[in-house]
Amino acid sequence: MGTIKLPNFTIDNYYKFDFVRVARVLYEKPFDVLLNNDERIVYSFMLDRLGCSFHNANKVFFDEKNEAYIIFPRDEIESLFNLSRPTVTKIIKKLVEVGLIEEVRLGLGKENRIFVKDISLL
Repeated sequence: MGTIKLPNFTIDNYYKFDFVRVARVLYEKPFDVLLNNDERIVYSFMLDRLGCSFHNANKVFFDEKNEAYIIFPRDEIESLFNLSRPTVTKIIKKLVEVGLIEEVRLGLGKENRIFVKDISLL
């Protein structure tokens, strides 16, 4: 595979570019030693999906306490990041252990609710 020839960014095309932000706090204490880059990126995509929930009237997910949650199936994470099921399970487990997300299992074949914790006050 050779080099892909791409144009440089301009002011006009930069703002049309869709990207996911990675919070700097995930590279600072205490997260700097608690998380690896896969865990940081998956959490960042969860934050991005949460933002979509707030901005998309057709796909807003709130529970009975009016707390926002996302649906992010493990098989979708596997496919998006080209990761194995055990790796995705390990990432989700770590994000729960560290306190960055809470996963609520609904059972009966329903997708789990993921409550993404607010790190903005750290």
